[in-house]
Order: sequence, then structure tokens, then C-alpha cells
Amino acid sequence: MSKEVRSIAYGDQEIPFVLDRRARKTLAINVLPDGGLEVVAPEQTTYEKIEEVLLRRMPWIQRQKADFGRLEQPWTARSYLSGETHWYRGRQYRLKVELGLAQGVKLSRGRLLVSTHTPGRPERTKELVDSWRRQRAKVVFAERLEAVLPLFEDQQAVRPTSTIIRQLSKRWGSMTRDGRLILNLDLLNASTPAIDYVLIHELCHRVEHHHGRAFWELLERKLPDWRVRKDMLETTVRSST
Repeated sequence: MSKEVRSIAYGDQEIPFVLDRRARKTLAINVLPDGGLEVVAPEQTTYEKIEEVLLRRMPWIQRQKADFGRLEQPWTARSYLSGETHWYRGRQYRLKVELGLAQGVKLSRGRLLVSTHTPGRPERTKELVDSWRRQRAKVVFAERLEAVLPLFEDQQAVRPTSTIIRQLSKRWGSMTRDGRLILNLDLLNASTPAIDYVLIHELCHRVEHHHGRAFWELLERKLPDWRVRKDMLETTVRSST
């Protein structure tokens, strides 16, 4: 099984999608709740065939994107009441707040389930969700960091000295001179390819500290499709925060 980020030209648009090749017999097209596009294809299917199917199904894809676009607007202020949607790893989940003996948060069948002693107190629901998001961010970012480190020949040389998760207003991440990796908590809203882009971008700064020509050449070698991933991040996640 392998995943890659590709894009297809349709009219005057360049539409990015995640191509997931698997040991299967049929090709499936999935439009995700955030408007992202995923193609699950048999391992031996040619890209020409995939492009042919995508173009043929594009009217349906556009209708699905429009339907999802009619969901709750992403810039709506969070009320932390049942029914609103919250983002997690490139997907939207419907919030459901329930009375429970044990307090906690979990994902189940497209829902973000919050169990609390006081379901009528949105401020308590927010505290529980915020705590859960920070815990998940630590796990997810650590897992993705280990997944992308092998792209670099000398992993120890680029490995961050520590990882700090903060609520940032303008940046997805940064790398300090002494190797501390700082990541925006809202990066948890992004899909895996977008999270990986930010991590690889920042790891490149362990080699090239500034955004000079050498940095962009290094990023291009490590992640040739970085522009597509960056566009996915900015267009689908920035508007959700």
C-alpha cells in the first residue's frame, strides 16, 4: 500500500488528490467532508486510466464538493453544543455531547463524542475537547515525525531536540536554531499529507536555516509535490480555524 499526492487539470482548475494504491480489484473515488479528494486504486492501474476515470466522474465530484460546502461554514465560532462540526486530520466530525459517569472524548462513526458530568455547560465541553486535542496532537505529530525522518540520510542530524505544540496565529510551524520544533495545534485539523509537508519543511531547516535557494532545492528533493500539499493545507485547513 502506498500513498502520494497528485493533481489533475480540469478546466482552469488544478485539483489536488491523494492517490492510495492497494491490493484490490476496483477503483474508488472518495470526496472527503473537507472537500479533499481521494482515489483508491489497484496497484497496477496506470495513471492514465486513473486520470480518465477522474475526468469522467468530475461532474459528480464537483456536486459532492458543493454538497459538503453547504455544511456548517468553517469560520463559524464554536459553541461546543451538539450538532456543530469540528475538524480532525482532514475530516469534519459532528459533535455530540452526552451525560456520562466517565468524562472523556472519542471519535466514533463520524462523530466527536464528549461524555461529561455537565452536558449543559459548553465551557466544560470545550475544556474536554481542548485537552483531547492536545493529547492527540502529541501522538499524531510524533508518529508522523518518525514516518518522515527516513527521507533524510542522517536522521539524527535533523531530528528535533524537542517538540513544542502551541496555538499559533500565523504559522504552521517553526524550527529554532537549537533544534526545537514548534508546531501549531491547529495543524491537527490537516490531513496526513499536509501534516507531513509541514514536518518535512521544518526538518529541512535543520540543514538550511533560511529560505534561500539551497533550502528550496533541498525541499524539492525530499518532497517533489510540496506545492500541492501546501495548497491543500492553505485552502482546506486555514479556513477551518
